[in-house]
Amino acid sequence: MVQVSWIKNAFAITNENLPSYSIIEANDSIPNQNLTVLYRLQENQYKFKKTGYLGLSSLLLSFILILLSTGTFIVIFRQKKISEIRNDFINNMTHELKTPIATISLASQMLSDKSIPENEKNTEALSEIISDESLNLKNLVDKVLQIAIFEKPKVNFSMNNFNVHEIIDKTVVNFELQIKDSQGKISKNFKATNAIINADQTHIGNAISNLIDNAIKYSKENIDILISTFNIKNGIVIIVSDRGIGIHKEDLDRIFEKFYRVPTGNIHNVKGFGLGLSYVNKVVEGHGGTIKVESTPNKGTMFRIIIPQTERN
Repeated sequence: MVQVSWIKNAFAITNENLPSYSIIEANDSIPNQNLTVLYRLQENQYKFKKTGYLGLSSLLLSFILILLSTGTFIVIFRQKKISEIRNDFINNMTHELKTPIATISLASQMLSDKSIPENEKNTEALSEIISDESLNLKNLVDKVLQIAIFEKPKVNFSMNNFNVHEIIDKTVVNFELQIKDSQGKISKNFKATNAIINADQTHIGNAISNLIDNAIKYSKENIDILISTFNIKNGIVIIVSDRGIGIHKEDLDRIFEKFYRVPTGNIHNVKGFGLGLSYVNKVVEGHGGTIKVESTPNKGTMFRIIIPQTERN
């Protein structure tokens, strides 16, 4: 006769479907004479409780590790791309700086050379060369300044009051010769009665310069650029519009991304690093302003900048 020891609730013996574990006691002289039977109620729940948490923790940890690894690789590739662009920029900038420096040096030597008679020096032409190359140097320095702004999480602007119309006028002069050589035109329509803003004059000038430069780059043979201004409540609006190749809708949301360049189709003479519009956006937002763009392919693009004007202006 088999002796059975019951563990758990007494009602368990009436359920034949319950899982059981048989343990033969070691001191049995006759096999199966003394048999201990253990019944486990809710066995699946018990197993899941013991192993489920560990499994879920392992899956969660694996997911976190995958995310961290993916993020690390993205950062590494992005830093590599930035490093390559920075190196290209430095190399190109070094090469570009040599040309105006050499030209200015040569023109200065000719002006100071006493062995050349004054009537043969063509002082006016040499002075114009020096002026043009000095302007090129200024533009190159401005590019370096634009690159430097991305190295800082927060830019400390040098704020002062100035007339933005005067800045636009000076900026337009820098491009007039280039536009005339291309048989194009650049027009101004200043309707703002209050053009005084409190901002960083250098960075605002560079931002406007970038927009004009973009308008020239992405225009076809006939360059036609219009710069207009008007006042709104507590602010001034600056609009730079062109009749160039335009921007497709799918590119509009990305044009302010760093290093992103709008596809130019069959136009292959557009140079740059994809930093111009990103720089403009950072400058405008740094002054508490906004920038918006509207564009139609093959018809043109319009950039609208709003710069706040404080009461002291």
